[in-house]
Amino acid sequence: MIVTLGEVKEYLKIDNADTIYDAFLTNWIGICQGLVEEYCGQKFEIVRIDDELVSGTGDKFLYVNNLPIYSVLSVQFTTDHLTWQNWEGTIWFDKYRIYSNKEFPKGTSNFKVSYQAGYMQAPALIKRAIIEMVAQAWYEGPGLGTLGTVGLNVSAGGATGRSFRDILLERHLEILKPFKLERII
Repeated sequence: MIVTLGEVKEYLKIDNADTIYDAFLTNWIGICQGLVEEYCGQKFEIVRIDDELVSGTGDKFLYVNNLPIYSVLSVQFTTDHLTWQNWEGTIWFDKYRIYSNKEFPKGTSNFKVSYQAGYMQAPALIKRAIIEMVAQAWYEGPGLGTLGTVGLNVSAGGATGRSFRDILLERHLEILKPFKLERII
């Protein structure tokens, strides 16, 4: 996680020796980071993605699902979706796309990409938004009220049963706006 339990406890002025609410706070750090990453459409810590299926564009670039791209580990290609071979073209990348000196054949899920995405160090404004969102959950009551973690559904992407507007206050939306990626594919 890009925000530590210690950072949240310092913000909330909770003594580090007091561990009674550590599970609540840790859970909300993960939930809030997931909400921020989902809203912004990018990762804010380095994560490894193995064998993500992507579709060939018929051009000299590929799009992946997680941004920003930090490194590309492998690119494999298939014509039959049974056998995979390493891509023979030269590969390079920027934050948003993977490039090759050869065209990536157009197709549906005909490439398997392993890569790393995220930031080496999360932007300070992103950390601030996450800490403030965790604080909001804390002030509404650890384990109590509408933001209690009991019975809360959290998907792998970090979404909850509540809408972004419920959790992401207007000031957080303003903080996050410069980091929100709009994909035009």
